[in-house]
Amino acid sequence: MKFILILLLLTGCSSFTESSGDFKIKLIDSYEIQSTFLFKDKPFGGLSGIVYDEKNKFFWAISDDRSQHDHARIYKLNILSISPLKVEVSEVIYLQDEDGNFFKPGHVDFEGVAILPNGNLILSSESIEHDDFNYPPRIMEFGIDGQLVKNWAVREKYTRKTGEGVRQNKSFESMTYFAGSAYTAVENSLVQDGTEPAFGVPTWLRIAQYRQQKGYFTPCKEFAYQLSALPAANAQEQGDTGLVELLGNDDGSFLALERSFIYNTHRNVVRLFKFKLGKNIMNQYSLKKYVATKKKMVMDFSELDMTLDNLEGMSWGPILSNGHKTLMFVSDNNFNLKQRSLFLLFEVIP
Repeated sequence: MKFILILLLLTGCSSFTESSGDFKIKLIDSYEIQSTFLFKDKPFGGLSGIVYDEKNKFFWAISDDRSQHDHARIYKLNILSISPLKVEVSEVIYLQDEDGNFFKPGHVDFEGVAILPNGNLILSSESIEHDDFNYPPRIMEFGIDGQLVKNWAVREKYTRKTGEGVRQNKSFESMTYFAGSAYTAVENSLVQDGTEPAFGVPTWLRIAQYRQQKGYFTPCKEFAYQLSALPAANAQEQGDTGLVELLGNDDGSFLALERSFIYNTHRNVVRLFKFKLGKNIMNQYSLKKYVATKKKMVMDFSELDMTLDNLEGMSWGPILSNGHKTLMFVSDNNFNLKQRSLFLLFEVIP
C-alpha cells in the first residue's frame, strides 16, 4: 500500500495451540538504498513484500509499482555482508499475465510474497477500482520466470460492495507460507466487520488460510486479528494504520507487523507483535462483537535510534554463525525522493 519446525500435519486445515516462551530481537544493522538509485536504467523501489529463498541464499522483493514507473516486477536481492549490512540488487524479473503479456498500468498492485515448496511464488494484490476496470483482491501464483501459473480462489466476502467487503487500498497486504499452508490478511477491517481504527479504538480484521487439496490451494479457514488503535498522541491527531505483514514462527505462533502514519506530525509508527491463531471464523458474517484474542508486543520500532520509514515487508533471513535466526524488514519508498528503501536486519535471541 502507498503511504526448524516439528509438527504433526493432519488432514485438512490446521490451527495452532498456545505459543510459549518470549520472542526477542536485536538490531544488527541497517542499510539504505536512496530513491535516486536506478537498476538497469529504471526506478528502483516500492518494496512491499520480501521473502528469503533459503535454498539459493537470496531475497525476493516484490514492488507494488502498478506498472507506472516500469512493468510490474519482482527483484532478487543479495546480502553481501551482514555486519555491516550491505544489500545488492542483482536481478529484476518482469511479471506476465496468463497470455504472457506484461500487466497493463493500474491493473495490479502486488503487496505480499511467499515461496511455495515447488519453488513458485505466491503474490497478493490489492483490490483495484478504476473507471474502466475493477479487480477484487487477488492471490496469484507465478513461476520464477515471472509467468502467471494460476489465480487462487478468493471468497466473495472480500469483494467491495455497498456496506461490505474490503476497503479501498486496504486489502491483501501480507503473504506467508508456513507449515503446509499459505496465509494472507486484509490490512484493515472488512466493512461488515467493524470501523477503521482510530484513537483509542481498535478494530478486527481477517486472516485467511489456504491449504492444498487436489492440486489447488483453496481457502479453508479464517481467523480474527485485533488491529491496534491508531497510535496517536491524542484524539486530534489523524492518521492511517494497518496490518502490513504476517510471518509464521517456529513455535506455531505468528508475527504481525503493524504500520501507522500520523498525518499531523508526519510520523511513522511501526510495531511488531506475536500472537496465536484462535477459532475458525470463516462462517461468521461480522466480527463487530468478537471477543479479543491475545497478542504480545515484541518491539516498538520507535525505540531504535533512527528515522523510520514506511516499513511493509518482513521475512526470516540467513542463519548467523552462532546458529541464531535473523529477521529482515524493508520499507516501501513510494518512489518518493524524500523517502528511501530501508533494510533492517535483526538477530533473534533464543
